[in-house]
Parts: sequence; C-alpha cells; structure tokens
Amino acid sequence: MGRRDADGDGMGQDQRPSRLYYICRNGAARPASSSRNIAVLVFSTISGDQFLSWGWRVPFWLSIVMVAVGLYIRLGILETPVFQRILDMQQTASAPVIEVIRRQPKEII
Repeated sequence: MGRRDADGDGMGQDQRPSRLYYICRNGAARPASSSRNIAVLVFSTISGDQFLSWGWRVPFWLSIVMVAVGLYIRLGILETPVFQRILDMQQTASAPVIEVIRRQPKEII
C-alpha cells in the first residue's frame, strides 16, 4: 500500500509511475524553498514598524490560501486502485498505528 507524505511523494506508489511522480521525486514540484526566498525579499523591503503592525500577518493569510488550494487539489485526487479495493472489502485496520507497532517494530526503530 502506498504511503502519504506531506509533499505527495508516495501517492503514485501503487500504480505505474507517472511523469508527475518523477517530477516530485526530483524536488521540482516543491515550492517551499522559492516561497521562502520570496518572503525574505518582500519582508526585507518593509520597515520594522510595518512588520510589527501588519507584516507578521501576511504568512498566516498566505497559509490559509495554500491550505485551501491543497485541499481542493487533494479532494480531486482519486485513491489508488489497491487502496480502493481495500476500502471496498472493508479490510482497513481499526487501530493502524498499533497494528504497525505490533507487526513491524524493527522498521519503526
């Protein structure tokens, strides 16, 4: 079964790897570093008083937008066929963390 990372790295693991999968593996689809660079450039142009009065709120506003876009994208992605079959057969674990600890303790450590 495929895993889910914060960057969607393992989402194509149960299927034949697509072009997007390889782009994600390269890091080309990870905008975090460019976002940080843009933030540094923008915040270096405002004064300390401006930053203290309103500038500190901008990252929070942007994160709300990013969460909304991410949720929209995630809701549009279908589950992998293997995971969908497991859901259809109702074979999901009631306590998956405990099951992983019991079955694969060496891999955790």
